[in-house]
Amino acid sequence: MALLKGLIQFSGRLGGLLSYYNRRIKAYVMATNGGASKELIMNNPVWAHIRENMREFKACSMWTSLLRKSLACITHLFSSYYFSDIMSLSKRIQNRDDVNLKGFCWWGLSWSIWFIPKPRIAINLPVVDWKQRTVIMISDWMSTVFFSLF
Repeated sequence: MALLKGLIQFSGRLGGLLSYYNRRIKAYVMATNGGASKELIMNNPVWAHIRENMREFKACSMWTSLLRKSLACITHLFSSYYFSDIMSLSKRIQNRDDVNLKGFCWWGLSWSIWFIPKPRIAINLPVVDWKQRTVIMISDWMSTVFFSLF
């Protein structure tokens, strides 16, 4: 990376170079195109762990999106950022999964939020909410998900 100085300053790509404005240092920065190509990530055995993480994150985000959409009817009762908490819940459940292969977990979750045998979702809604804090807790037997909005 290098700072772009001179009369002509631009943002964009020029050949193999990328120029962008960095607001933190208040200057234009030049960088080369870098990183692994998509073909290398998808086919090389060295990148197997990256592929596994990509699949797990995709499954978690699909499940979280379905859960967020199903709770859309009560969004007027709270205004906090709960999406990241639901993502952490799904990752905790995924880490405790000892049935499916790593990286291939939770494909059934993408079709339904009823992912636990005999599922029960308990949502606690307070009358007065000033803190706007979301707490997500999973029980020891993974049979109840407690989702408290307070």
